[in-house]
Amino acid sequence: MKLQHVLFVATLALLSGCIQKADVTSNLKTEQVSYDIMSIADTNTCLALICHEKTSWFGLFSSVNLSSGSCNFNDYNLLDKSKLKEFNQLLARKSGTDYVKMFMLGAGDRISDADQAKRLCNGRLGMALIDLGGYTNNPVRNLTDSDVSSLECLLAGDTIPIIAYGSAESGFANNLASALSGIGPVIVSPGFGYNTSNQISDPSPAFAEIKSKCSNCFTMAVMDVSDNSTIDHYTKAGALNRIDVIGFTLNVSAFSDCNPNTVEAVAKNFAEKVVTQQKRPSIIAGMYLREGQNYKGSCDWGPEDLASFYETMMISIPDLSTSGVIGMVGPGFSSLSSLPTYAYHSWYYGCSAYYDTANDYQTPAVFSLGGSGGQSLCSEPSILNTGIISQYTSPDDYSALPSSVDAGPFCRKS
Repeated sequence: MKLQHVLFVATLALLSGCIQKADVTSNLKTEQVSYDIMSIADTNTCLALICHEKTSWFGLFSSVNLSSGSCNFNDYNLLDKSKLKEFNQLLARKSGTDYVKMFMLGAGDRISDADQAKRLCNGRLGMALIDLGGYTNNPVRNLTDSDVSSLECLLAGDTIPIIAYGSAESGFANNLASALSGIGPVIVSPGFGYNTSNQISDPSPAFAEIKSKCSNCFTMAVMDVSDNSTIDHYTKAGALNRIDVIGFTLNVSAFSDCNPNTVEAVAKNFAEKVVTQQKRPSIIAGMYLREGQNYKGSCDWGPEDLASFYETMMISIPDLSTSGVIGMVGPGFSSLSSLPTYAYHSWYYGCSAYYDTANDYQTPAVFSLGGSGGQSLCSEPSILNTGIISQYTSPDDYSALPSSVDAGPFCRKS
């Protein structure tokens, strides 16, 4: 069956006027943060992820090099002409080594997964999730010197690593942060998937430890979608002001129906609450798909349904972005044995289209802390040109992966 879908396109031009995979069933019923959340209230003030390149020998094979570089969330009031001009130049890559990071697509759970994913995504990848363990029957491991070198290699290709782990012994967060200090922008997620009822130890102290040792690190707390109780826990524990990003996971089998649009709507709604109430951006840090019935036994996710889910998430990127979502992590090659071929290949066809250099479908990682509910220049098509639509035609079937392209050296040598 030939599937045709519309992929929204975000251009870079401005107008001159401007892991532990817990079940989510129960959840469905700064010190060094570079933005001041108390001073940003106007919905026309946009937060943008601004990155700064720094020359390094690691970047010899890449047009964008973040090895030893940095990223920060900066605010821009687009009603201010001088701020609008500055923002315009950043989007158009006319500000030297500074630029607006685009909404990021990622892969996990290993560096080698990122190497292969990048080649299937037209030579570009926004994030790479690296799982250090820390779960039942999978003890946490330390980063090796070889790991750090591989992370620098990823950064040299404009790929931001996400370092995730579950439970860890005392001192682990300090040592990890020290190892990551200075290598470039890295997202660190201790207690990945923690909630107050599972077996992962409370990571609340780790966020402050990481921030104190690694100024280039963003901290991310990851939970199941709609898990407001875990956010409340971090708030009461005093950890929220050391958390830069809220990450959440989607388990499609835990939804009451098997409609991809339902899952996307729940994700957007939760992200909307995060950005308007916690004043934080969010990342969809994992999407867990399984063929078969949902938890109620009321519907089935078949291979084509799961493929349609990834297609829906891909074409919803502009919609998710206005609610503060700055990226989402798709399947890595370690998921190949557990994920239906249709779904797995669907993600990479979408990723390949998103990073197509000929069309440049990418959406800027720009949003308002007021969310998407009201009028805002941060999501206004006449400002960001997000209304442009391109026709994305999927293959007749997903029996094969998209063509692999040259993406420079492999970051994981073994």
